[in-house]
Amino acid sequence: MDVQRIKAWSPWVLVLGALGVVHGPTLVAHIARGFHANIFNDDARQQIYPFFRYADSSLFPNDYVGDYYLNCLPLGFRALYTASAPLIDPAVSSKIVAYLLLLITLAGLGVAANRIGGKVAAWAAMSLLLGASLYLDRMGGGLPRAFGFPILAWALAALAYGRTKWLAALVWLGALFYPVAGVVTGLATALLLLLLPASDRGDAEAWDLRRRLRFLALAAGVSLVLLLPTIVASSSYAPVITSDDLAEYPEAGPGGRYGTDSRAPYDSFAESAATAVWRGVRGAGGPWVEPIGEWAADRARAILIFVAAFSALGWLLFLASSGVARRAMMLGLAAFIGYWLARFAPPYLYLPSRYADYSVPVLAVLMISTSVPAFYSMRDKLGWADAHVGATKSFRAGVTLVFCLFVLLTIGGRGSATAGLNVEADDTALYEAVASLPVDAVIAGWPRTAIENVPYVARRTALVTFETHQAFHQEYADVMRERMRAEIDAWLATSDDPLIRLRDEHGVTHMLVYLPHLRGKRLEYFRPFNAWIAEAGREGAGKLPALQALVDNHATYRDERYALVDLRGLSGPL
Repeated sequence: MDVQRIKAWSPWVLVLGALGVVHGPTLVAHIARGFHANIFNDDARQQIYPFFRYADSSLFPNDYVGDYYLNCLPLGFRALYTASAPLIDPAVSSKIVAYLLLLITLAGLGVAANRIGGKVAAWAAMSLLLGASLYLDRMGGGLPRAFGFPILAWALAALAYGRTKWLAALVWLGALFYPVAGVVTGLATALLLLLLPASDRGDAEAWDLRRRLRFLALAAGVSLVLLLPTIVASSSYAPVITSDDLAEYPEAGPGGRYGTDSRAPYDSFAESAATAVWRGVRGAGGPWVEPIGEWAADRARAILIFVAAFSALGWLLFLASSGVARRAMMLGLAAFIGYWLARFAPPYLYLPSRYADYSVPVLAVLMISTSVPAFYSMRDKLGWADAHVGATKSFRAGVTLVFCLFVLLTIGGRGSATAGLNVEADDTALYEAVASLPVDAVIAGWPRTAIENVPYVARRTALVTFETHQAFHQEYADVMRERMRAEIDAWLATSDDPLIRLRDEHGVTHMLVYLPHLRGKRLEYFRPFNAWIAEAGREGAGKLPALQALVDNHATYRDERYALVDLRGLSGPL
């Protein structure tokens, strides 16, 4: 029995060993960088910092922004960090979660590829995943979106093995952690049970229509129950801002808070899918073999087009010959349907691009790594298999290895040591000065300067930051607009009155001043604020900013770029 177990596991030891040799050094470097206290993912500044209050109950009293984010986060995600915060600081646990989710994604994709193409295909799929920067980029920070890839990778595994109950569990995990993944998995489950013939339904082959509908109703009903707390909590900030509201809320339109990929008009699914394939397969961090990598650098896109066409052709044959392939492809069809539904009902089903961004890369990696076995499936279907089964399997594995090596050597990579770690807060003395303020301090600073990192690094409340300034719900957008308008008035004031109002009406105790703004650097933001900045600037043209005197007389910290000033020293109403 022991010998049999060794024989069964020895191929996996080789697979994991090969992965470790190629990708291990880069992954170790990423982990070393990732656990640096002042290096983190930019969106952790909006979705992780609110949990600091559960590690230290004195932090962030009456923090409207933090309350908003907590109310909008999925139930399972919120429960995970709320429960773990007293034991592990959320800034640390969120980084641990990211690497655990990467491991889970690798395992799910490897299981799916092994079921379809064997261990060589599993090795290639996992290597492609580790070699691309996309996955750690999206998992960085341990945010809700980090759960998208692992849920969908295991959805592919469940589809490959025909495990319908696994799919239901994954739908519920999606509802708890990242609803986009739950919607895609739920649609794939519905397509599996209602579109495919009985012989393709895996363990649901014998289910009649009534049982299938009952199963889908249960999966959807439980998901709705799991989503309901977030729906109810976030509805207190409703109504949501739609395309019909852009005249009133230009923050959500062109020139506003969001880039072209996050607002209408949206790309087609084909365009989004093509981008997702490129990002999900293209290697990062240096090629496997330098000379081949240099030769392929300018030709990577052409090679990827060839690989994609080869894989698509193989899978077309696969779809005609294999129920396993037809089940797996339900994930791609589900992503397309989810994209279409989200495009016509924004923002209720999240941004349409998210359905391609998370589903298509894992499906593309699976298809590429199993494309050679896909060709062989038609050969077997036609009865052309050789009499010597063992020799046939060995030859098939060899051809698969050759193709996968070609893919990995030409478009693969060793991985990125920085993906998802796109903020380095290096103003250590400044953040220490802010952290020394009372826990109930409220700091105002111009967005996109050091104020962005204050809640996450210094753990003090910021009045407005670009990261947390969203335009999804009207009430929250109104509050942020009011706060930012008060900041504009204070920044460009020629008397103390706007500064006093910022203190007395918005509770601001300190201002974090980016000194180049006092030396003529232009103040900028997004619509509609730039128009208000220009208006306030015209009113104070030629006069000395009141903020300059405040910096000169009330600074508690100052360096070459920043000054931290205390508004409580201003004389006037309180």
